[in-house]
Amino acid sequence: MSGSKSPNYFTWSKDELVLAIKNRTHEEIDRKQKRRTCIKQLFKLDRCPPGVFRLLDLPAELRINIYEALFAEKDDVGRGMHPAILRTSKLIYKEASPVRHENSHASLTIVGFRGGIARVHLDGPDNNKAPLNLCPSATVSRIRRIQNFTVTFEFDAEMSATEFITSGEAQVRGLWAVMISTCEDMQRLKIVCTDHRKNRGPYRRQLSRLLAPLSELSRDVELTYEGLGKRVLGEVPRGVSE
Repeated sequence: MSGSKSPNYFTWSKDELVLAIKNRTHEEIDRKQKRRTCIKQLFKLDRCPPGVFRLLDLPAELRINIYEALFAEKDDVGRGMHPAILRTSKLIYKEASPVRHENSHASLTIVGFRGGIARVHLDGPDNNKAPLNLCPSATVSRIRRIQNFTVTFEFDAEMSATEFITSGEAQVRGLWAVMISTCEDMQRLKIVCTDHRKNRGPYRRQLSRLLAPLSELSRDVELTYEGLGKRVLGEVPRGVSE
């Protein structure tokens, strides 16, 4: 009704007001809301400029379909592209954010080098590995809403298990702390162990120490392992092999 005079809603009954709002917004209206609130809402709808489409006037089911189409293109960790829509309103953020991150997956590689230094990489397309800063403020924006993770331990052929446990354990525990405290939508975590050393025995016994903090992981998160022996599986949190 933009561009013309609004009807005199003050003469309408409450049932007429509720029906008019329902017909224009396609949403169920709480009949307990006050009559003057219904009148204000109708005047607000009348002020909508011509040619302007209000996304929130659509039913929630159709809005979800729009979000799914908008986020069909994915980034390197499976999140939907075009996240600017999340900043339009709190309601749209609440509805669209789960759609954007549905089935998102991040692969992290922890590389142990000679001297016990651990480096964490976020695996991207074409096997590109981008270093990941373990400072929480720098990491949260990258992985906070990711649902599925694969964390791979790669141990250098020249490195001893004692070196890594002594010098690299702090970096690994820092990664677990960030993931457990900030990845609120995590659904699955898979731990993969790849050992390039010739003498693998000592490493496998000490690996349980690196994985011990995962006992604090929510029971709602599916935790599985790959590349661990049966003995190590018996010592790590929820030792289930995939």
